[in-house]
Parts: sequence; C-alpha cells; structure tokens
Amino acid sequence: MPGRRSNTRASYARTFTAVATLALAIAGGARAQMDDDADAPKNAHVLAHKSVVDALCVEGQNMTIKIALHNAGGTAARKVKVVDEGFDSENFELITGSESLTANFETLVPGASESYSFVVVPKTSGSFYGGAASVQYLGSSGREVTHGKSNVVDAIPVYTTTQKNIFTALKVGKYVTLGACKTMEDWLKYGTIIGTVVGVLALNWLALKVKKGVAAMRRRYAVAALSKQD
Repeated sequence: MPGRRSNTRASYARTFTAVATLALAIAGGARAQMDDDADAPKNAHVLAHKSVVDALCVEGQNMTIKIALHNAGGTAARKVKVVDEGFDSENFELITGSESLTANFETLVPGASESYSFVVVPKTSGSFYGGAASVQYLGSSGREVTHGKSNVVDAIPVYTTTQKNIFTALKVGKYVTLGACKTMEDWLKYGTIIGTVVGVLALNWLALKVKKGVAAMRRRYAVAALSKQD
C-alpha cells in the first residue's frame, strides 16, 4: 500500500507539471502574438484640411484656398490624388485654371504633410460655403484604393469694397484711439459722448459771444446818450 500511494502521488505531480507547462506555453504564445500585432504597422490614413488663406475676402479680389494633407497612419500612402470642386462657378471665378483644382503626390510617408492651393475671385458679396475636397490613395496593400473627404469650409463672409474700407478705417482708428474704438458701436458711443461735449462747448461759446455783443451794444448806446447830452 505505501508503495502504491507513492506512485499515485508521483503521477499526480507529473500531470500537474505537464498542465502548468502547457498553460505557460499557451500564455507565452498569446503574449507574443499580441506583441506582434502591436508592432505591426498601421494602415496609411491621410487627413485633408481645407481652409481660406485670406483674413478678409472681398468681392472682385483674389481669394486663396489651401488644402493641406497629413498622413496620420503607420505606412506610406501612395498615388495620392486630391480633387476640389467645392466652389461653384456662379459665385466664384477660378483664376488659376481647372488643373489647379487637382493635385497628385506619389508618396506620403507616415507623419509627412503636403499642401497645394488655388485662387478664385468672388463675383458678389455675401456668405458662402466651400464644399469638401475628395481624396484617394493606395494604402498598405498597394491595390485597394482608399477614399476620403476633407472638411467643409463653413460660411465664408465676402465683403464689398466699401465694407473693406470701413474695416480698414476701424483698424486705423483702433490704433489712433489706443484701442478705445474697435467697432462701429464703439465709434457711435464715443461719437455721441464727444458730440455732446462739443455741443455744450459750442453753446457756451455762443452764449459768451451773445453776452459780449449785448455788453458792447449797451456801451455804444451809453456813449451815444452822453454825446447827445453834451
């Protein structure tokens, strides 16, 4: 009996050791697979951003549109093509030619950025939207084409020449008044105050002139009366 118990315990120990070894091997393999997946490069991911370069857009004057690209992925994007048809010919005239709406880049490596621009002229004033630009490129497989879109440019204000001149005058006035008058409301407010002060001073000056005139007239009458008495 003692010998049989010893053999049973030894068998259990060997079985437990084998199971533990197998579990460790499976866990190690899973961890290695996870590490390999983590180290595997991500696909190319091209981001496109569309913006208006000019701080102030004016009717009849050039307006520059810029499209910036950035590869935020882990592999290179190849044969990148961008097409922008987001400005209608009814409200905008394309100055740089239709070919300027399209740009091609052979390779965009991870973390790299590229950009291109074109010029339009607003035909009228108002508020306009710039539609999204289309982007396509080859990702990591080299065969499948990935498609994307840029952002939409929200409400671009286009001003008249008169409005531009007003803004320029306000900008100059801001420096002349040391920042006190920045907007039309500021000018109206301070203009009312200044106008009131000037009006009070003008009335005071007029009152003094009338008072002096009356005094001079009285002196003339007094002199005339004395002359008659003589």
